[in-house]
Amino acid sequence: MEPTSAATIRPTDEDEIRTRRRPRRHRHRGRLGALLIQFPVSFKNTPLNREYLDRLLRQFIEYPRVVEVRDSSWDNAETLAAFAQKNVGFCNIDQPVLGHSLAPTEHVTAPIATSACTAATTTSGSIPTTATTATTTSTVRGNLQAGRIDRERRRKAQTTYVVTNNHFESKAGVKCSGAERPC
Repeated sequence: MEPTSAATIRPTDEDEIRTRRRPRRHRHRGRLGALLIQFPVSFKNTPLNREYLDRLLRQFIEYPRVVEVRDSSWDNAETLAAFAQKNVGFCNIDQPVLGHSLAPTEHVTAPIATSACTAATTTSGSIPTTATTATTTSTVRGNLQAGRIDRERRRKAQTTYVVTNNHFESKAGVKCSGAERPC
């Protein structure tokens, strides 16, 4: 739960070499959709973090890239314009909104649109969201997420990927496909 920033992330040359191995193999086999670059909610939109992200995006410029940020400070016109200029997808996440976490978005900044569905329950019970029970949360949020994904597909995205992030009781897959048509 410590703050994450460019000051605390210290990748080595070996980290980059290891990171490139798998995408390179998948790309040669025609199985790479995009690199999903994920950051925790503690990664805030600061000048130092933007500089780090820009450097990281340049390091992997040969791949389609999608960035998943979880703090609401990234949800602004400047970030979206910068991602669009760099042809980088903004990962729209469906997560419980706690503190300064990012609320659900519908941004499309590149030909690749990405939506991430996260589970809405923990071992201590349901996290407050738009519904109160795991079943209701799965259905209601699943239908909302499916609608968001459909809108992304109709806008400028050529391809939409849906990433599920399962937690307690594997609710993300159920939630995402809880609509009448699968994601």
